[in-house]
Amino acid sequence: MLDFAPIDQALTDIKQVKTFKGQDISESTAAIRQRLNDTVMDWKNLDPTNFHTAEGFDALKQKIGDVRDSLPYGSMKASAIRVTTNGTLHVTECSG
Repeated sequence: MLDFAPIDQALTDIKQVKTFKGQDISESTAAIRQRLNDTVMDWKNLDPTNFHTAEGFDALKQKIGDVRDSLPYGSMKASAIRVTTNGTLHVTECSG
């Protein structure tokens, strides 16, 4: 079974994106952050034998990619969400 620690850290890190002193300053970014969190938390609750494997992490990566792809093409928010080949979620701060 694979370790969720890098993904958990990324979810912690994205709490700083578009916030000021812990307060959301962008409702749309907060909604994306919540969708990403919900997606990962739902996956973590699935059967580890089947879903916490390399193949399962690849499927989770695709699911996170679907969140990104649902955003307007070329938007800063869409380009800020990236998942590496080992399944680590990266979200960079963006202005748009």
